[in-house]
Amino acid sequence: MTAQVRAREDRPATLTFFERRGYREVQRMRELHLDLRTANHADHWMQAVEADVATRVRLTTLAAEIERLGFTAWERLVALHNDALHGWPDPDPSPNANASRSAVAFRETLHGYGCLLDGFVVAVLRDEYVAYSGFGQREGDARLLSAGTAVRPTYRGLGLATAVKAKALLWARGGGYELVFTSSANPAMVRVNEKLGFVPGLAEVRLVKDLHVAVDGS
Repeated sequence: MTAQVRAREDRPATLTFFERRGYREVQRMRELHLDLRTANHADHWMQAVEADVATRVRLTTLAAEIERLGFTAWERLVALHNDALHGWPDPDPSPNANASRSAVAFRETLHGYGCLLDGFVVAVLRDEYVAYSGFGQREGDARLLSAGTAVRPTYRGLGLATAVKAKALLWARGGGYELVFTSSANPAMVRVNEKLGFVPGLAEVRLVKDLHVAVDGS
């Protein structure tokens, strides 16, 4: 059993308070934003989309895949998502961490993000989905929010995360969207976002305390 607390990195007194009480830092969720009105990275985004790795897969949208395959598209997408969970940072080391989801549950999660299916990019290799990245938008909010980026472990380190996110950004800019916000606790994904022009902001520090240790030692 564990207890989890969160505090912004610019609150050192709060962090010290919890650390002195046995909490340990397990991750930092970094906020990042991109102003599409002033960003001058379109050429770099296009290069990422046209890179060798991107030409060896088919970059399409979730909207197009649903039209082509129906519910099978969701089944293939959740298979990618569940595979990609391996190695994802988890702030609370529990037995059910990063549990697999069903296609229906994952579809509802994305709908909850206000997922924009036309801007949700999927990389397809033969009949397998190998990477995705997309945006959502809440009602009444002009900003785009990340609906996630994922790559199957077998295909990581090849530039696919950069390619699918760059393709999604080109779609967003072409659609007249102005601001994009995302966050990540994965240092590699933070670097991908920065390479694409995102500006890092504050991080939320996540700390965990093992309550079994506290009880046994009391």
